[in-house]
Amino acid sequence: MRDGTIITEPYYSDIPVGVMMRDAYEASVAYIEAMMAQAAE
Repeated sequence: MRDGTIITEPYYSDIPVGVMMRDAYEASVAYIEAMMAQAAE
């Protein structure tokens, strides 16, 4: 970078997106449902 260069906000940026394997997703959904059912008791 040259002297005197001004850094500004980027012209564009990527939106971070979480990626999860289907098995892990289904297991986490089942876990949350079980915890919510237990809390409702």
